[in-house]
Amino acid sequence: MKIKHLLLCSIALLAMTSCYVGPPYGRPVVRPVGRPVIVPVGARPHYHGGVRYYTHRGVWYRPHAGGHIIVPRPY
Repeated sequence: MKIKHLLLCSIALLAMTSCYVGPPYGRPVVRPVGRPVIVPVGARPHYHGGVRYYTHRGVWYRPHAGGHIIVPRPY
């Protein structure tokens, strides 16, 4: 149980390091990263140009190399 909790916390921390909350009004500001991240639970799928993107709290994800990467809004 302790290992599972530690693993989930490290995954959440990894996902949070790829974006930060900045001014104004606490909106997420995306800093694209080259390493794959895990799409958060509750992310909504969107299709654009034949590619399935996911969005969660203003952060956009697209498939890449067996995972997902954070990208700017596709449209």
